[in-house]
Formats: sequence, structure tokens, C-alpha cells
Amino acid sequence: MDLRPDAWIAVALPAFGFIAIFISYLLRGDGEKKNWWTDGAAVAGVGAIGASAVLSFLIFFQVWVELGPYQSPTQWGWIQAGGVILGTGLHIDGLSSLLMAIVSFLSTCIAVYSTAYMHEEKALHRYYFEIMLFITGMMGMVVVDNYLFAFMFWEIMGLCS
Repeated sequence: MDLRPDAWIAVALPAFGFIAIFISYLLRGDGEKKNWWTDGAAVAGVGAIGASAVLSFLIFFQVWVELGPYQSPTQWGWIQAGGVILGTGLHIDGLSSLLMAIVSFLSTCIAVYSTAYMHEEKALHRYYFEIMLFITGMMGMVVVDNYLFAFMFWEIMGLCS
């Protein structure tokens, strides 16, 4: 089974984690302090990044051992004006698959460590909002195949910094 065309899922998982954390933030009561692990922020964050890391390691294995590099045959169109289409696709080669694995693994380690380190903080949801968005930007920078979307993912990381 070729996972390389589905590498966008590894990028989207932290974004889905961001959305899940936002929903859990809305569902908890205003000013209500719940258990730092079970209120949803840490579970959604670590789960999304961990799943992204597993998928990234499988893609890394496929690129380096089995199937080789991958360039998406069709681009996802974003804006179309006349004959010009602004869009993006995936570019998965040896370096990008290695960086996907490194970014997702280190992000998982940071998220797990920060659950204990920041357990007394009141703004734990905000921290996980930002870290999920930052990781989405990093993962997007690694696999995108054009400068427009590379710039957009770069600016997402800058916003979170």
C-alpha cells in the first residue's frame, strides 16, 4: 500500500488536533478548571501528533526502502484565473520524508513532555492551540511543492512564534 500520496494526512492531523482542542475549549465551562490531562487539550494534541509521527515514519520507510520519491501528478487548485492555476501538490523525496519523520517525532516528544511540565498552567488550551498550528506549519513546509504555499506555511509558523 503506497502511503506517499496520502502524506497530506500527516500534515492535516495536527490541524485536526487544533480543531479538536478548540472544540474542547468551547465545551469546558468558562473559568472552569478541570483535570489537565482529561479535559481534552493534551489528549487531542498528543494523539494528533503521535498519529502524524507514525504516518511520517511509514512514509519515510516507503521512500527510502521501497518506492522512492513521489511528486503528486495533479495539483490541488486554489485560485484559477484564465489559464493560470495557483495551487499546490506534494513533493516527497528522501530529504522531505526524513524531515517529516524528525519534525513529527520531536513534536510528539515535546507535546508529551509539556503535558507534565505545564500541568498547572491556566492557559494550557492556548498553548496546545499554538503548538498544533506551529506543527502544522512545519509539516506543511516540508512537503509543499511551490513557493506560495511554502510562504503561507512559513507565515503560520511566524504567527505562532
